[in-house]
Amino acid sequence: MVFATWRHDTRGRESALLLVLTFGTGIVDAVSYLVLARVIAGNMSGNVLLLGMAVAGADGLQAAGPALAFAGFWLGAQACGRALGHVPEGWTWRTSALIASSGVVVALVGVGLIVAPPATSQPSGLGAATVLGACMGSQAAAARATGVADLTTDAVTGALVGLGLTFRDRRTDPVRWGRRMGGFALIGAGALVGALLIQAHPALALALVAALSLAVAAAGRAWIHPARPPWEEAAMTGRWGGTSRPQHDRIRVDVVLLLVLTFATGIVDAVGYLALDRVFLGNMTGNTVLLGSAIAGADHLQVLGPAVALGAFWAGTLACGRALRRRPRAWTSRISTLIAGIGLVVGAVAVLSAVMAPESSRAVGVMVAAVLGACMGLQAAAAYHLGVADVPTSAIDEQVTSLAADVGTRRRQPWGRRASSILLLGAGAFTGAMLLRWHVSTALGVAAGLALAVALAGQLALARVRAPR
Repeated sequence: MVFATWRHDTRGRESALLLVLTFGTGIVDAVSYLVLARVIAGNMSGNVLLLGMAVAGADGLQAAGPALAFAGFWLGAQACGRALGHVPEGWTWRTSALIASSGVVVALVGVGLIVAPPATSQPSGLGAATVLGACMGSQAAAARATGVADLTTDAVTGALVGLGLTFRDRRTDPVRWGRRMGGFALIGAGALVGALLIQAHPALALALVAALSLAVAAAGRAWIHPARPPWEEAAMTGRWGGTSRPQHDRIRVDVVLLLVLTFATGIVDAVGYLALDRVFLGNMTGNTVLLGSAIAGADHLQVLGPAVALGAFWAGTLACGRALRRRPRAWTSRISTLIAGIGLVVGAVAVLSAVMAPESSRAVGVMVAAVLGACMGLQAAAAYHLGVADVPTSAIDEQVTSLAADVGTRRRQPWGRRASSILLLGAGAFTGAMLLRWHVSTALGVAAGLALAVALAGQLALARVRAPR
């Protein structure tokens, strides 16, 4: 179904090339996570979570790698934003040049891994993580500047949420459905291929990424850019860049409540990764990368946990889509009920964890991952339905890219909510890792309490708006 939709896609060529880059991002994520000491160079949601847990002193994690990868991603996205800041939305020669330069740099990183393997040189691994992060940041910002909806090349959590919410519309809107499904499938396939190539040598995986980037750049330059008349390109305006008018950042109740849920998501993801054998419960991009690597038999990763969490997350988005179908895109009593239900279920899991330790029983751990994954999917879909820009609660990849790229152009932007989303997800992971020193039930109890508080505050705010003046 994915490839059958291209004939209906007015921007099918750009979509196809961005999907190839998404596949390459999966390869880079597998290389960085499996070879460069727990770094996810292309997925900043997972990277921020790992950084928060590492700062809290979680076993097996170091803060330097994720911090440098984040810094590299930021600088790469900012440089790309500056380069494309005054260029009309769409694929231009600058887009091809930026992607080609990223491919060349990735190839040089592969050569560096041959000369100084990370296993024997920690500075080599940290340097590679930083440079790969910069390449992925530049690529993500370039993809954002093309204006192709639902394809970011570096994250699929939002796509998965959209798939669940619009499942009934897959026949009436096949283009968006195909893009989302393609991005989700290809980033996992890239992680699988990357993990397999690593068994020969990491440089081989990076060589494939470099070749794909150069091929995409050449195809974009020869295949897309000349096909668009200059007067049409000059007339184009962008939703993401160019002449788009930025939103003014305002302190609103729904924004604050969603930011609290973002913090709670960080706590739950820390529980999943540290207590449930490396499973992300809210960050499905990282989970897809882990699943693809696990299928390849890499690094003693388990297939069952990530697969169950992924399926449960999507089931939660489907359930939310059914519950909120034809409902207004605003905070309603049903939204409060859904969030309260999530809090009650997470609280019940906390009580169960106090009785039956999920970290000591694989069966219990998988069951807990399934329940919490469904809760996170339900919560992410509810946030998506509200339509509050830049506060998705479960993934902050687009926020990092947008914040850095718009800083590069010095364009006004809702920096407050974007920066808050990033900081609160990492702070939640840090808090979750700290709370796990007492018990799993403590961390989940805090997350449950936050969800219930958000539901109550949302309902009180709603009642205040409805009250007669």
